Amino acid sequence: TGNLLANHLLMDLYEDDPEELIRRLQPAAVINNRGFAPGDYSTPERDFDPESANPDSDAKRPIEACQSAGVNSWGFRNEEDYYSIRYFLNRIDRTLAAGGNYLLNIGPAGDGSVVPFERDVLLAVGRWLSKYGEAVYDTEASPYAGVQWWHSTRREHTLYVMTPDASAESEIRIPAAGNRLVGARSLGDGAELAFRREGSEYVVARPAAGDIYGVAALEFE
Repeated sequence: TGNLLANHLLMDLYEDDPEELIRRLQPAAVINNRGFAPGDYSTPERDFDPESANPDSDAKRPIEACQSAGVNSWGFRNEEDYYSIRYFLNRIDRTLAAGGNYLLNIGPAGDGSVVPFERDVLLAVGRWLSKYGEAVYDTEASPYAGVQWWHSTRREHTLYVMTPDASAESEIRIPAAGNRLVGARSLGDGAELAFRREGSEYVVARPAAGDIYGVAALEFE
């Protein structure tokens, strides 16, 4: 009986619309876009830009981006090449700026131990989040996603600006649209950041690098 049921379900998946079948059997299920239909949310993988995850849709969809610590594999691999810690923080911030979640995968060895570099990545990301978590947790997508060398999130009247590009300018330029900028501080140490208005932009001093790179908290009226 079990095999007949499994075969029947398999035939349904191939002959019918799997998404329609899932919604009929379990209406509360949340479905990603890796089947034969768009589903409820998009899952950009590797270096696929999170802000362009839904190029054919006028409506913003939830995003859950995923990346592996290893360049060549999602599991354990001898002589693996790895992305840098700065790279992961940059991708995490970029995904947050697009309003998405980020899945960071590692590939433990056969005995369950974590490869030293992958351990270092997880610890470094954890330290950065502990220091700059105000810019990450309970925040919303940035109104400026995908258009600058910096990434940002926001909460109420505060815009958090991450500055991962070490080779970029010493100042951050923000479009001066909407509410007036009244204060700027470095999130890591609380130091005040100089700012001024130039035409249609606010120009803010870049925060100190701190742990890998800094974050500016901009307060608007």
